[in-house]
Amino acid sequence: MKKNSLVFIILISFFTLLTSGSFAQKTYKKEFKGMGDFLGTGTIAPHLRKYRSYEKAKKYAQSLKLKGVKEWTQHTKSKNFPKDIPAYPSTYKKEFEGMKIFLGNNKKP
Repeated sequence: MKKNSLVFIILISFFTLLTSGSFAQKTYKKEFKGMGDFLGTGTIAPHLRKYRSYEKAKKYAQSLKLKGVKEWTQHTKSKNFPKDIPAYPSTYKKEFEGMKIFLGNNKKP
């Protein structure tokens, strides 16, 4: 194996170790607030996010008067999409009634 290849493998291994959550959590027990904070991205893991209630999220979605899932998906990728509403409403496992009801498209004309 060439010297450059070995150095590369060592660097990748070291980087992987540093960026693994368990290493950071164990090393910085008191200061650790999550990988997003540790890496400086600010990203919060979806299962750790605090979302508004399902009813409030549904009210917001219905206020947009979107025609379907495709428009909802586009909206979730926009800058205007609130961070306290999940892009996938099925995250509200117990309350979720389906996209038609969530978007308010279940009404007959």
